[in-house]
Amino acid sequence: MPAVLRTFTLARNDLAAAMAEAVKIVPRNGTIPIVGNVLLAKTGDACRIEATDLDLTVRAVIEADGADAAFTVDAGRLNDIVRKLPDGAEIAIGLDAEEKHATFQCGRSRFSLLVLPARDFPEGSAADAACRFTISGKALAAMIAGTGFAVAVKDTRYYLDGLYLHRTTVHGADRLTAVATDGHRLALARMPLPDGAADMPAVIVPRITVATMARLAEAAGEIAVAVSDRRIEFSAGNLEFASKLIDGTYPDYMRVVPQGNDKHALADRAALAAAADRVATIATERGRALRLSFEPASVIRLSAKNADTGEAEDEVPAEYDGDGLDIGFNARYLAEALARITGDKVDIALADPGSPTLFTAPGNDDHLIVLMPMRVS
Repeated sequence: MPAVLRTFTLARNDLAAAMAEAVKIVPRNGTIPIVGNVLLAKTGDACRIEATDLDLTVRAVIEADGADAAFTVDAGRLNDIVRKLPDGAEIAIGLDAEEKHATFQCGRSRFSLLVLPARDFPEGSAADAACRFTISGKALAAMIAGTGFAVAVKDTRYYLDGLYLHRTTVHGADRLTAVATDGHRLALARMPLPDGAADMPAVIVPRITVATMARLAEAAGEIAVAVSDRRIEFSAGNLEFASKLIDGTYPDYMRVVPQGNDKHALADRAALAAAADRVATIATERGRALRLSFEPASVIRLSAKNADTGEAEDEVPAEYDGDGLDIGFNARYLAEALARITGDKVDIALADPGSPTLFTAPGNDDHLIVLMPMRVS
């Protein structure tokens, strides 16, 4: 193996945790070799671990001792090496004089990896943040859980491929509002506007970044957020993420939210979800359409027909104040809506079989889901 010129040491567990985040970002089949690498930059008493896919960047800073050095190595290979080393061990990392190889030594195990120079690693563009604020990880995770499922996936309307975060005013109070729609359904969640977010620009956060934010929020007490009109950064502990934003104009979503649906059904959320799941077993894979028949005062009847396999029917008790009405919904969309509504009960506000239907939890004005109906035979 090459002779080592500069060496520093760090804890295997710290590096393993950083690499676990890095490999989630690095493209698996990228066309730019260095984007498949992870940057290790040792300065002073810390080592910065950084990975990027050119849209989303992750950085972790961990304690390290020894000589300063900076280089990049294959992210997947290094992750495989580190996770197989003994728990709680220390790793000695060295860079050769020609800066072509990096060695990783732990006990009797020693590895040498080819490096690419740190100077070629893409640097994130540091944009001045319009606002900086902290937000409860629990609150952010709940907001994303209540909306992120409705983000479009590779839609031709690229601005729908993200979560729309913006400030709104509801009943005289400022709110941080998240909206997602794929054209078939829409989800909206609001929370009190955090201190420092008054100047936050309206932004569209890419779907992959939203998933990363959710993962970080679920594990953190508080998240530090910085937002500009082109970039969002969020961090907790020793992890920091920075992402480009989607450059586009989000549609006027309030035009989709029903304002005059005057027929209301109140049902047990879990019972309705379970009945829908049972009936969906018989629905065709292509359409997965369920018919919901709302009958005055007492019941919601769910049914599905499949010319190849048969039919299914189930009933759920409900309080319903309108005339009889039949409406169809995509089974998966209905299941996801019922799973995201919080509380024991769900309020379903209807107009007619061809109009959007509103799903809310009674007494909760800060979360709603809209489903577009399907035609059912």
